[in-house]
Order: sequence, then C-alpha cells, then structure tokens
Amino acid sequence: MASPTVKAGERMQPAVIEWKHIDKSKFYVLAPLMGIGTRVVLYPTQLVKTRLQVQHRNSLYNGTLDAFRKVIRYEGFRALYKGFVPNLVGVGGGQIYISFYEFLKSRLEPHVESEVQRNLISGFVASVISQTIIVPVNVISQRMMVHGQTIEVVSQPVPKLRTRDLVRSIVRAEGWAGFYTGYWASVIAFAPSSAVWWTSYGVVRRWQSGYQPMKQGLGTTFHQAIGGSTAGVLTAVATNPLDVVRARLQVSGRVGDGTSFVSVFKQLWREEGLRGLYKGVSARMFYMGCNSFFLIGAYETVKRLSLKEDAYLLDGASDTGC
Repeated sequence: MASPTVKAGERMQPAVIEWKHIDKSKFYVLAPLMGIGTRVVLYPTQLVKTRLQVQHRNSLYNGTLDAFRKVIRYEGFRALYKGFVPNLVGVGGGQIYISFYEFLKSRLEPHVESEVQRNLISGFVASVISQTIIVPVNVISQRMMVHGQTIEVVSQPVPKLRTRDLVRSIVRAEGWAGFYTGYWASVIAFAPSSAVWWTSYGVVRRWQSGYQPMKQGLGTTFHQAIGGSTAGVLTAVATNPLDVVRARLQVSGRVGDGTSFVSVFKQLWREEGLRGLYKGVSARMFYMGCNSFFLIGAYETVKRLSLKEDAYLLDGASDTGC
C-alpha cells in the first residue's frame, strides 16, 4: 500500500517502529493502561470461549450466542466478568511478553536476514518465557470463570468464589505446583500461536506500509489494526485444537491425577472427534480478531506516542535498515 503524500521536509516516522525507536519510560506507562482497557471490553468473550471449550459435548451451551444468552439469563451480567480481577495480573505478563519479543527481534536483526523468520522466532520464544506468569493467572481465572455455571433458575445461587479462597484451596490440595497445571500444554498451545500471529501480522504490516518512511496517523493505525485482526482470526483457526486441550487441562486437571496433554487430546478425539477440537472456535475467532484489532491499534499508537525524538525521519530518508 502506498504511504500518504507528505510535504517536503516534513517529519515522518519509520514505516515499522522498532524497539530501538521507543522511549521506554513512556512505553511502560501507556502500554499497561491500554492493556487494561482492552481486557475490560473483551473479557466476556474470553469467558464464553473457555466455557465452550471445557463443556462435555453440548451439555450446557449450543454455541457462542447461546452461551452469552444463558450466562446473562441464569447468572446475571456480572457473571461475564468472573475471574476478571486475577486476570488483570496478566497485564504484567503481557508487558514481559512484548518486551522479550521486541528485544529478541532487535537482537536477531544482525544475524537473521528474513524479517518473517525474526518475527516467528521472537514470537515463539517470548511466549515460552511469559508463560511463567501467564499460566498461574490462567489457572486461577479460568477456574473462576466456570464456577457456578448453570442453565437453570436456582433459588440458592452458588456462593461467590473469592480469589484468595481459590488460591488457598489450590495450595492446600495441590501445593504450589497446582498453579502450573497445564504449563507445558500452555507452551504447546501459545508458543505456536504467538509465532503464527507475529509472522502473519509482520507480512500484512509490510504489505501495508512497505519500507519507506511515512506520516502516520489514524488511517495508518486503522490499517495496522485490520492487519492484526486478520492475523488473529487466522491464528485462532489454526491453533484452536491446542487451545481446547490446554483449557481442559487447566480447568479440570489436578497435580498428580495422571492427565497430560496427550491423554486429554486422545479422550477428546475419541469422544467428540474433530468437532470437539474446534469447540469454541467461533468465540475464539471473534475474541482474537477483536482483541488483535484493539491490541494492535493500541500497541502501534503507544509506540507512536513513545517514539524518541531522534527516531523521526525527514522526507526522502529510508528505514530499510531499521
């Protein structure tokens, strides 16, 4: 895509803003705020996706819209935010993830010529590292997501599950290892997802921006967000089976019970076949498509706002070496 027409001598930004262009003191203030805002908007979709993935066949819900309707009808609108508070800790994990991704990508630049390969490797490794924080957050928030789910009108609602009570019960029943239930399943699910996502986004972003410096604005950010959304939908479809197995392990699995990624996969395939591996795929496509749209829109905006003064380029300069 051609970059916007600019006046001679006008300051422009690199077509792709890299880690070395960013003022980190600004970035680490703005990025978490953007992350929290995105989670507030999209968390209900994540909850519905998780419930669809862990249910046996269609025992509770018949698809994404049916799940939304039943959660609101039988549990109330607030139930869509079960586990939201502990999930916010994941914002920290997100900052570690993006920091390692950008750092690794910049370090690989002198050694790996292909930008596609740099995105793939950095996305994969950054995801593996960030699982140290993300897995405990997912274990807690996902168990809270499914707590008290029902499709009946009940006279005595299930008592609210508080975060500290759940944490204590996990420590008491499973030890501290309980917070890492499904750790390797998360690595297996999220690392390839991350690699595919960043690779897809990198290809779309370069197609949109090329290599010439540009005057970035709302139009550019919108195109980048569309690219992120496209990458999110493609990744959701490609890696949904891995995510279904991961979710089941972390919600239902317990330390020492003998369950593994392979055993859960085999059981799911035996009982429900290919359809079982694609449970919640529409909710995941919607979640990852929207999440990627808002995240990339926010991420690229934060990078633009955090740009160092010496990173601006004059008309006619090139960022090919960035």
